[in-house]
Parts: sequence; structure tokens; C-alpha cells
Amino acid sequence: MRALDMSPQILSSEPIIDKVLAWSRSGAQARYPEARVQLANALLTPWSTRNPPEAVKTKLLNYFVKHYLDPRLLSAANPGHHWQGVSALARDVIRKWLTGDTLRGFMRILEDTADEIWMYRQKFWMAYYNAGHIDEAWLVLGDHAAMRARQMFANQPTMTYGRFNGGATPQQSVMLLKFGGLVFTEWSHNGSLRAVHEHASDAPDLYQRLYHGADLRNVESLDFHNGELQRPQLTHASSENGHWQRKARDFIRRQSGIYLSDRDII
Repeated sequence: MRALDMSPQILSSEPIIDKVLAWSRSGAQARYPEARVQLANALLTPWSTRNPPEAVKTKLLNYFVKHYLDPRLLSAANPGHHWQGVSALARDVIRKWLTGDTLRGFMRILEDTADEIWMYRQKFWMAYYNAGHIDEAWLVLGDHAAMRARQMFANQPTMTYGRFNGGATPQQSVMLLKFGGLVFTEWSHNGSLRAVHEHASDAPDLYQRLYHGADLRNVESLDFHNGELQRPQLTHASSENGHWQRKARDFIRRQSGIYLSDRDII
């Protein structure tokens, strides 16, 4: 137990992390269940202001999602007692890492299911994530996309996602993003980008298990075009020239004040 009182500098060392994680379990059971909260706070809060090496992040993320579950899926019906009492700072670290994994997972699925502009989407959205702007992300997958996800992420317990129960093709997927006071609905395979204020009555909820495509499409998007076009949502036109990327970037700046340069997004 005293090991958890060591300084954050020591507790962020990979050999120490390995020892603490090994010490914390006896097979599948927690060796010291009363140390649950202290363990999470000690190992996660050192990363609240800096990024860990990838190997460290993977170890910690896999450990806490396996033994504490995904904190994004908690609800009144599923309170997830393992996270109860853990500091908001520690939980935010896990949420941030899961958001990054969700974004990268979306791009891998787009690549694998032959979305022709996946690399442009990747450049655009990862730029906002790497700049620290994207707060939350969630995937919704059609049947074929979900099958590929099960194959690609079979050994990655952190990749959780929702499913379509209608209103989408088997290949289609959607990424729901929340940042800057907005919720974005990013459809794959020629689908449009939509955005609504996060507190709007019809804003899509993240972290649901099932979605219907029509429900997501029927949400009235904010206008990406300043009234110049009849439809307010944004199609992904002329990716190679940065057309939709600039429109989306300028929309985000108008709505939230967040700005990235052409070099960042194109």
C-alpha cells in the first residue's frame, strides 16, 4: 500500500508501473480491493498534464478498462462501482485515451471498408485531437464494419462501440464527436458531416449500444455554408484540395473560437 504514496515522478516510471500492476492482482482478483481508488489515482493522475509513452499508455488503458470497465458506459442502471470515488482527474485521463483510440479505430475501419477519403478525415480529426480539443468520441458501426472491427480489435479491450439496428448500409459507420460545445456526426462512405449544439434537445447521445441511421440523419444540422446552400450539412467534396476541410474548420472557428491552420488540417 505504501508504494502508492510514492511521488508521481516515480509512479510514472514504466518498471514501477509494471511492479504496481503485478502487485495489485492475484490472478483475476484484486489483491487489495480497498486500494482500488488509491491505485487508479496514483497511476493515472501523473498523466493529466502530459502524454505517456505509447507502451505505458497501452498497459494502463488495458488494465483499467479490463478491471474497472469503460467509464464512458456508466449510467444510473450501470454505475460501474470500480470507478466510484476515483478522482475526476484520473477518470478524465482514461476518457482522453479512449477518445484517441476511438478516433484511430474509426480511421482503421474506414481504410479497411474502402472509404475513399479516409486519409483526409484522419488528417483533419486527428489534428483537433492532437491539439487537445476533442473531448469525447464514439463509434456506431453497420454490420460489415462491426464484423471487421471484431476481427481487427479482438485483442484490444478498449475498443467499444455502438451498432446500427437499421437505417444504414452494412459498410457504413459513424463517428460521434463532442467538443467546442458541439456534437458532430461524421458519416463514412459519402455521408455528410452534421453538427448541433451539445445541449440541443435533438443532439445525439454518445455511448448508446444501438442507433438507427434515420435518427442521426434527421437531426437538423447547423449551417456549414453561411446560408449559401439549401442543405446545411457538409459533404466531403474536393478533399485533395482541402475544400470541405476548410469549410469545416471555418465553421468550428465561428461556433467555438477553435482555430487550426491549413497545414494542420490538409
